[in-house]
Amino acid sequence: RMVALVVSVTSVITSVANRTTLQCKLETQPSPITNYQLLFAVSLFILHCSLFISPMPTLETVYLDYDLNFLKAIASQAGIELNAPNARAAATQLAQALQRHETVELLLYRILPSALNENISPEQLALKDQTDAALKHLIASQGRAPLAQFCRRYGEVRPLGPVALAREKPWENPQNATESLFFNGLIGRAFMESDSGPQEFFFIPSDLMPNLPNVPAAPPPNPAEAVSVSIDADSASQFANVGLADDAVTVLAALQLKPGKIPDPEKISRYLRHPALHLLMSLLTDLKMIGDDLRVDPEQSKPFMQADRGAQLSTLATAWRDSNRWNDLLHVPSLKPEPGSWRNDPLAARALILKLCADLPANEWRSLDSFITFVREHHADFQRPAGDYDSWYIRDAKTGEYLRGFEHWDDVEGALLRYIITSPMHWLGLVHLKPDAFRLTTLFTAFIADTAWPLTENKEAKIVVRSDGTFTVPFDMNRYERFQAARIGEWQPLSGNHYSYRLTGNSLNTAGLQSITAKHIISFLRRHCERIPNNVVEAIDRWGRSGVEARASHKMILRLENPGLLDFVRRNPKTSPYLGEVLGSSSIEVKDWKRLQEGMMELGLVVGEA
Repeated sequence: RMVALVVSVTSVITSVANRTTLQCKLETQPSPITNYQLLFAVSLFILHCSLFISPMPTLETVYLDYDLNFLKAIASQAGIELNAPNARAAATQLAQALQRHETVELLLYRILPSALNENISPEQLALKDQTDAALKHLIASQGRAPLAQFCRRYGEVRPLGPVALAREKPWENPQNATESLFFNGLIGRAFMESDSGPQEFFFIPSDLMPNLPNVPAAPPPNPAEAVSVSIDADSASQFANVGLADDAVTVLAALQLKPGKIPDPEKISRYLRHPALHLLMSLLTDLKMIGDDLRVDPEQSKPFMQADRGAQLSTLATAWRDSNRWNDLLHVPSLKPEPGSWRNDPLAARALILKLCADLPANEWRSLDSFITFVREHHADFQRPAGDYDSWYIRDAKTGEYLRGFEHWDDVEGALLRYIITSPMHWLGLVHLKPDAFRLTTLFTAFIADTAWPLTENKEAKIVVRSDGTFTVPFDMNRYERFQAARIGEWQPLSGNHYSYRLTGNSLNTAGLQSITAKHIISFLRRHCERIPNNVVEAIDRWGRSGVEARASHKMILRLENPGLLDFVRRNPKTSPYLGEVLGSSSIEVKDWKRLQEGMMELGLVVGEA
């Protein structure tokens, strides 16, 4: 099939290349590429692709990479005498011999435990048992296992050259189970395609598998069985709330009031229900509600804000699941990643967690530590398919220590899993939390099933306006109406299940800069309030006609015991630059208190503070 594919594709390429060359000649330009170069490149590409779509490599394919002395050593272990003149011929002869059942049996007898094995040391017996377990692991895993994961469990293969091979004879003296299988010619190593992309595997050659013991395929690990149920029923629970939709609107309103600038995290935290500013900035940008210029796009944001809460949360959850912009690893509080050539795949971690959680029953408290242990045992390399635990530059946020090597898996991967479950998934309403336990919500079930999120809202909720100019917007009110309210009122810190705002001169002037008139504000409040105090309507209307008619400010006042000193300090160059407006016969505004103190001391005057 592969030969036919090569012939078919190369014939098409030849035709195209001929036409290209002819056209170049007619235009008196040199041909950019020869037919032979093009054919060679395409053939190499097809051959490369064939490595990923063909079945498991054969014994001969594996042995063609070995030198003659190595092949003779494998043959000796299997009781075969090679008479081939070179390595290529020896590879073919050895591969044919190991397709016979009796030959494989002799080789297995040498490396696996047997009732006939007598007078061997406990260490040798332990190695044979480990080799048996390693071989069964591969057979049960359909003949292959990720190299990094397999090495962590059964040991690594030493990189021995021809001289070292002759000296160490690892087929007779393997250091671990992996070496016992590899140096006796029973497994090979190669890059193959996997769910997370190409990665290196140990594998059993396809034509060797029929002569190996039959091992039932290992059932996929089931988190529902492996992740323990939490029995800490009395500990305090943090039930998932659905406030992230409100927080998204708060962030949009903040950007609408001050476009082009990321909201200050410390200031906006007083108005958010979750510490999720950076997550929301990323997701709202992914959803094109915020442009690259940090301005709100009304065409994209208005439908979102007008939607019901379930649709809003579902939109945010889907954006989080699919986002490349948001990288959970970079926001784990206990970690301090540093820039470099390394890259992690944020989608892979989320995909794994959602897949494993989907296998857990809803409404059951499960141990978070047990869940993390399950991932370490069965999916350790979920964000590092190549098993590379040394090249990522990640420090411990407290100690500054670099977290390299698999021994820091809990510090990096474990911390990432814990963060994703206890932060983004909790904020999105997907899990309830307890200390070291989590429980999936009905919203998680709807998210995985891609169905409508089962949330109800009070569509009759109204804004309440008080005579002092404050007004409250209920938590259940449509988020688009609260967005409008946030544009005309001065924001008050969160309190209970409502948002509070106050009509002030500054807030009305800010509204005016957004082309919001007094008529717009009065009309909005009348539509969404049961009643508005007359004095509030009058104040808004008066602002619309005359603007802000009174101003208040915080100032420092200098009061002099002797009124005659006022004219003296106003005229003296050591003090006059730091004084402002005269407020009475013996009082004056202070513009720079520190400099004024210094100047008056130079004049021999001592100044105290009230």
